[in-house]
Amino acid sequence: MKSRILIVAILVVVVALLGMAIFSLLSPQGESPITGSGNPALPTIEPAEGTGKILFQGSGGAVRMNNFYSSVIASSSDALLLFEDAEVGTVEFVPATRAFTIVTQAEYVEQLRRNRPILEGKLLEILGISQVDACKLPVFFGVLSIDPNLNGMELGLSFCPSGIPTP
Repeated sequence: MKSRILIVAILVVVVALLGMAIFSLLSPQGESPITGSGNPALPTIEPAEGTGKILFQGSGGAVRMNNFYSSVIASSSDALLLFEDAEVGTVEFVPATRAFTIVTQAEYVEQLRRNRPILEGKLLEILGISQVDACKLPVFFGVLSIDPNLNGMELGLSFCPSGIPTP
């Protein structure tokens, strides 16, 4: 039993290291995933000296948050996966736009009502921020559904002034 746990732990570390290596190879030359992109329209992300946190500077203001790059569970050329639950949804960071994306699959509005606070809570937990700070960030909350009234909705965060209430 202990050997299985050890093997799983080693595999998790190897996958995380490979993901970070792939992400650094896919980053444009001269651009670090934590520093600015050189594009003034995009938020900047910089280390917060001596805190182990990062400073995300966007149009909504500065937000000091956990270094979510250490929480990546999978990465692709488009996004960094920070949380995934097959029944609830995903939380991702998209480096190209420097925005967070939350997607839930909800067949019915009841599932959306259940999943939305779970996913919003996960974002707050991963980043180690308050609801007020989350409202300063570029966050997109999308819905995939067989219900045509829900499918494709972009809700934002429910607790932000710009968020759309759950139907």
